[in-house]
Amino acid sequence: MVNSNLSDELAPKQFCYVAEDQSAVAEKLGATIAKAAIKKFGDKPVKAVVVGGYSGETVTQVRNDGVIAGYKSVAGAPKITYLPTRYGEWLPDKALTPVRDIATANPDLDIVFNLSDVMLPGVKQGLTDAGILDKTLIGSYDGQMSVVKEMIDDPDGPVQADASNEPYKQGQTAVDMAVDAVKGKSQDAVCPGGHLWVDTFLATPADASKYYDASRSY
Repeated sequence: MVNSNLSDELAPKQFCYVAEDQSAVAEKLGATIAKAAIKKFGDKPVKAVVVGGYSGETVTQVRNDGVIAGYKSVAGAPKITYLPTRYGEWLPDKALTPVRDIATANPDLDIVFNLSDVMLPGVKQGLTDAGILDKTLIGSYDGQMSVVKEMIDDPDGPVQADASNEPYKQGQTAVDMAVDAVKGKSQDAVCPGGHLWVDTFLATPADASKYYDASRSY
């Protein structure tokens, strides 16, 4: 299985679940944005919102909890108040309206944790419509090369961190695990514990050029 969790009923039957360690990746994103917030806002209390996919969905919850834990882990980070989570169904057009609404109602919004780069155009448009994009700090998740390039071209822009999930690595690793399973290899030998986390990166304006690859989408 790759990237998406199986049901509790089917999970025990899987040979190997391949994904990024979403909790760890999200925590790193939250911590990175906390450090950026120290530079941008100093000790001024900040207001933030998390934009996820669907209410009650596992991926949204894991990433949401991760960014919150990561931010909290950074000593000296500005005191943060979270507005109710908004949901964009992992689509830019679906993210636009809820982000615009909450940004309009909260013109003092400082930080947006966007849990998928796919939604980022809608998130940015919503903030633009509310007139606060230029003052907002955005941390995003997925590692799309277009977002990495944005940080290269506009290092002082709103997007200050993008955490990757490396779908190419996930796909290749999942194929390798499927081949191993067909060959009868032991799960304990190739996929201990029934899951395998791929290595990922987290890009910031300071090192985005290190990770940018124009030949890839992610």
